[in-house]
Amino acid sequence: MLTLATAILFLGPLIVVPLGLRLLKQANLISIETDYRSPATIIWGVAVLSLACSFSQPAGLVAALLAAPWFLATLLLALLGARYVLREVRDLDAQLALAAALMLVAVGGGWTLVSRAGLRPANFSTAIVLLTGVHFHYAGFALPVLTGWTVRHVQDQATPSPFWSSSFGGILRRGLVASVIGGVPLVGIGITFSPLLEVLASGLLTLAALLLAMMQIQVALNVSHALQRSLLLISSVSLICGMSLAITYALGTYLETEWLDIPTMIPLHGVANSIGFSLCGLLAWNLPETPSSVDTIKNLDESVVDDT
Repeated sequence: MLTLATAILFLGPLIVVPLGLRLLKQANLISIETDYRSPATIIWGVAVLSLACSFSQPAGLVAALLAAPWFLATLLLALLGARYVLREVRDLDAQLALAAALMLVAVGGGWTLVSRAGLRPANFSTAIVLLTGVHFHYAGFALPVLTGWTVRHVQDQATPSPFWSSSFGGILRRGLVASVIGGVPLVGIGITFSPLLEVLASGLLTLAALLLAMMQIQVALNVSHALQRSLLLISSVSLICGMSLAITYALGTYLETEWLDIPTMIPLHGVANSIGFSLCGLLAWNLPETPSSVDTIKNLDESVVDDT
């Protein structure tokens, strides 16, 4: 049966992951061809169609077999990410965040497979198992991709911000990357073993999300493309709202006070993070690039100087 949770989950493989992979290709982490006739696109299509068919079956062996191709596809992405880290990454930089997205999405694929098999590790409810798969398609994939891509943009833009290019800005950028990469799996570990760890990891991830949102807002205010600016602003506000709900839920669980329950979190936190933050953010960065207003003025000034 199609529920909001399964719809959010399916949005990941169908749209969010392909949009993220386009950015990873531009960043030279992967060389997967995105043409509709390419082998990679065909494999992706088969995996997504098979995953869709798995949700038409009750949880069990058949559903798990149908979900297996998507898990194998994410496992391949994880291997590509691990190879890139071992060969290329030497610092807590944007490229590490982008590579981490490739590795963490396989956790989402794995938990999705576990959910479709009807298994309940650590005696979790079926809802928690499913939502863990959802979590790693967005917090585990989209969040590191948007973190890495935004940091890249801030570093590489023609007129870099004095703040972000300063030594303190560099510390914040590295802290953001480390917090996102470490915070996502720590939240999962905390849910399994320690409510206190879950609260601390959720707090760390919330601080990282606030920093990323601030960075995205600054970028949005400097782009001339109206649609891109709007999407980035929606993404930033959605991230702030979604993570505020996440830390509230984690604190409520730790204090054994049900401020928010799972049925409430799915339409609020789930939609904010999947559509508001992830989809809008990735769509914004996949739009054709246009120069910022500052860069346009700078180019006009240089043209005037050349003409004189």
